[in-house]
Amino acid sequence: MLPRLRIVPVLAVVLGGCATLSVVPAGVAGIRSAALAGFSLEDRTSNEVEEGGPGAIVDRQRRTWQTLAGAGAREARAVYEQVAGRLAAGTGWRFALLDEIAGNAEYARHVPAFSGPIALVAGLAPGIVPGGGVGALGAARRAELCRSLGVDALADVHVVQRVGRTAGFSFEGVGRLVRYPRATIELRVWAGGGPDPVWVDTAAEGEPAARGFELVMGVRSNEGESEALAEATESALVRLLERYAAARGRAQAAATH
Repeated sequence: MLPRLRIVPVLAVVLGGCATLSVVPAGVAGIRSAALAGFSLEDRTSNEVEEGGPGAIVDRQRRTWQTLAGAGAREARAVYEQVAGRLAAGTGWRFALLDEIAGNAEYARHVPAFSGPIALVAGLAPGIVPGGGVGALGAARRAELCRSLGVDALADVHVVQRVGRTAGFSFEGVGRLVRYPRATIELRVWAGGGPDPVWVDTAAEGEPAARGFELVMGVRSNEGESEALAEATESALVRLLERYAAARGRAQAAATH
């Protein structure tokens, strides 16, 4: 369920008839620094391999053990840093480093409340509350965290990577396929202790990556996988910032009439 948006005359723009994108210009105008305080990475590409082949079972087991062994955390950290860096470049806001956030005592005391089974099904950046967690903290705690981290705003991001398109041929798991990943980003930003987000986008979807990864006999190759997923994420980030600029511009134009 999306967070409730305040009804403020001409300050929020919602596109497409549903609350997938909203920007409050007055709210984002005062932001100079932010912390990506909530983050998770959901890899659905491993659930979309050939279901009929025996290699699909092997592939899913391999991915599960990689997550348990820490590979999921390393991948999540890489995507976290990619997202924070791109948001900083696109908005002009200074983003706190992951280690600064995770090492902050005030922030760290909230992390254990979100630990548990979710760590097995989502890629979590080390020491960071999972995506969706920042909203659950409440306005008072978000205000405390902004003061403790020395930032104006807190961001919360959930990245979903799925198969965008497929090439090749396979029947009952026999054959060779190339899967091209595609990413969708769900983002919310709160300014200070405000009760509602000043920027919400739940459907920023990029284009399928030009580079893919192979599945032979249903088993996924690691070669080029990280590069393909990073490319898919970058495309979604570009789309996210384009949607942000368009929504903010429309709201500002509406406010002048």
